[in-house]
Amino acid sequence: MTTEWLLQILMLIIGIIGGGAVFYFLSQNKGKAALLLGIVSGIFLIIASVLYYHNENIKKKVQASKPVYFGNLIPGNESEPPLPPGTPNNTISLLLGDDLRILAAQSNNLVFSKQGSQFLSIGIRNNVMYISASIMNSKNQIIVRIIENEFQANPEYAFNPKQPDKHSLIVRDSQGVECLNIRFLNQKAMRIVGRFFMPGSSEPVLILPSDGIRWPGGGGISHLTVDMTASKGGFIQF
Repeated sequence: MTTEWLLQILMLIIGIIGGGAVFYFLSQNKGKAALLLGIVSGIFLIIASVLYYHNENIKKKVQASKPVYFGNLIPGNESEPPLPPGTPNNTISLLLGDDLRILAAQSNNLVFSKQGSQFLSIGIRNNVMYISASIMNSKNQIIVRIIENEFQANPEYAFNPKQPDKHSLIVRDSQGVECLNIRFLNQKAMRIVGRFFMPGSSEPVLILPSDGIRWPGGGGISHLTVDMTASKGGFIQF
């Protein structure tokens, strides 16, 4: 990987010297020399630019491979499935994989809870969606906690959590099994898959990419859009 500052200086020098020389030859009515020098300078600028962007890609890959135990989720600029006709303007969308979607419009919406104890909720503040969740293992030990898009993974129970970019978070448990994969698509939409253990349960609730929610012991919900925009209650109570 070439040193970034060296490439920036090189591009600056090529631009100054090459541009100045082209201007000089043109002022001397030496059009062919000016054209040749312009072509050569352009080639060097292209090479330096390619190396610079190659460096940037390497930096991004290196950063994406590093474990990240705390940080924030920032909204991206990706599209989402169209909202149903008549949906309120302030509606937010939680995509549970690619086959189940929850729509909400309240400032705070409880999505999953057990015996009154919530473990996943969504809401909107300052026109930006947020998510709060607690991801536990089968021993009720917290692997990662998210509070209004700010996350903190437990180094003891989370194996090499990664943030491939500022919009995503991927967390595995201590056995290396992926328990959370979340992406902040845009200001009003998120996509999540994962494994949610609830207090007192030895089997997880699964949110799968193509099968929606799967319950412990079998069964589940899929192929559905759940509209909570007119409700303040929870979606699923265990």
